[in-house]
Amino acid sequence: MAKLTRLFYVATAILLMIVVLETASTPIELHNPEPRISLSQCMTACRAGVTAMEAFCRLIPHPAIRAGCWAISLYAGTPSVAMCTGFCYNYFGSKINHSSDV
Repeated sequence: MAKLTRLFYVATAILLMIVVLETASTPIELHNPEPRISLSQCMTACRAGVTAMEAFCRLIPHPAIRAGCWAISLYAGTPSVAMCTGFCYNYFGSKINHSSDV
């Protein structure tokens, strides 16, 4: 019985080694499935109106930012478009280092 148990462990180790070697030889595919979202896309959607802004909001992968986008989309294309463009600058504008503004 001990010989059978030892044979089982050896067979398991060989099988594990084969799986590891097969996995290691498989190339890893690096890709970014999320679309790149830009400030200009957001600003264009703001100026175009509510429907365009709603379509833009669907592209945002992060749930909290997407929820904020849906809330702001009501201001797109209206005289209050400043709230919508402010959202765009806040989330998609260039990051400015204010550490020197003391």
